[in-house]
Amino acid sequence: NLVGNSFDIDRSDNRWAIDTT
Repeated sequence: NLVGNSFDIDRSDNRWAIDTT
């Protein structure tokens, strides 16, 4: 679930994490 420009929600913890994929 890409949100914004370079951030992705970590489904395993439901927190904002930088998308490194």
